[in-house]
Amino acid sequence: MEGKIETLSLAEPWSIEDIPYWGKILSELGHGVIIFNDENEILAVNELTANTFGNVLGKRFDQLFKSKQLDNTLPLDKKPADQLFGIYESTDDPGAQYRVRSFPFLLDQKPVKLAIISPLVEDDDTFRLDHWENQLQILYEISRATQLSPKLSIVLQSALDAIIDTFKFKMGAIYTMEKGRTEDTWDFVLSAYKGFGKELYNHVKRFSVESYQLESVKRTFAPKWLERKHIFFPLLRQRMRENDINEILCIPLFSKNTLLGLLYLTNDDPMRLGAGHLPFLISLGRQLGVAIDNAQLLESISRAKTELEISFDAIQHNIFVIDYNYSIYRVNRATRKKYGRLEDIIGKKYYQVIYQEEDPPPNCPILLCFLTAKPVQEEGEHPRWGGYYQFHAFPVFSTSGELERVVYYEKDITEE
Repeated sequence: MEGKIETLSLAEPWSIEDIPYWGKILSELGHGVIIFNDENEILAVNELTANTFGNVLGKRFDQLFKSKQLDNTLPLDKKPADQLFGIYESTDDPGAQYRVRSFPFLLDQKPVKLAIISPLVEDDDTFRLDHWENQLQILYEISRATQLSPKLSIVLQSALDAIIDTFKFKMGAIYTMEKGRTEDTWDFVLSAYKGFGKELYNHVKRFSVESYQLESVKRTFAPKWLERKHIFFPLLRQRMRENDINEILCIPLFSKNTLLGLLYLTNDDPMRLGAGHLPFLISLGRQLGVAIDNAQLLESISRAKTELEISFDAIQHNIFVIDYNYSIYRVNRATRKKYGRLEDIIGKKYYQVIYQEEDPPPNCPILLCFLTAKPVQEEGEHPRWGGYYQFHAFPVFSTSGELERVVYYEKDITEE
């Protein structure tokens, strides 16, 4: 099956492999694919669907199919609550019946639905389609967890829960990486786990690896199947014997060709994942890696913001952040003590607060900074408090290079 997809949103045919994380799986699915919105309007189809049903872009999903009967061949717990699921007849060819399964899907961060369409034949490979359903559902759950929470621990635990619950594996663990005690070592820290208790957790919560041992992993990011006898932790080997587990699957988690962690799963029957699932396993490792990368970035930004807040408020002199409308955007704690309540400062024109005037004076350093887009430094008597002050105004530019704000700093040097 070719990987082309026709879509309303793009002028040219769209390669299904270009869809982040999902493309490889969808291109190898061997079934029709339809993407539609909450109004059932068809947004995109793959080439197999276009060849079967013709030009359907812009039509409604229910213009193509009508429900034939409810498919109750699988246990209810296999059906997500928001999933379209059943056997449908073609509206153009009533004798043609199709199995239709749809899933929530994120396309460019927008929620849509993705339907897998397969002709209903006597030798219908339901088990194989179940595997595709499981894989798509897991990738969606990871994507959804990333959207719902910026916190790494929550994202990883939600993803691991989805994997374990869907494939009915007995145990699983996700490790993230930290720099080791020496330059040539990496520490893997247990960040999410399921299926074992405190005793085993204490044995497997951290391990170190020499950098050279990771080189082969970084070359391909391919998963490895580890026999029980090759497992490093004795207590884990014992638990595997007790639970009749012969193998652990190790999946590298990566983003932008950078290794960020490892996912370990006890590869149990009947849902064992083998070499035939390689595209899914690599996509799984990539999506979890991107989730780690994004969450770590957000956490570092949040941490830096907190540190900046602390530093900002720790400065003992008055600081104003003023936007391009001349309105006061932020002040530090020293300014609040000097000038009064926040509601009397934030949102006000700076010259109303600092000068207690309705217009800025012509020699105002803030005004000069806005007019010249260059730093301005002045000294002299404070217009409101008296005393001798230093006045500094610094331009702040946007990513496009336009003057966005001015940071104004005033320091009382009367006693110096």
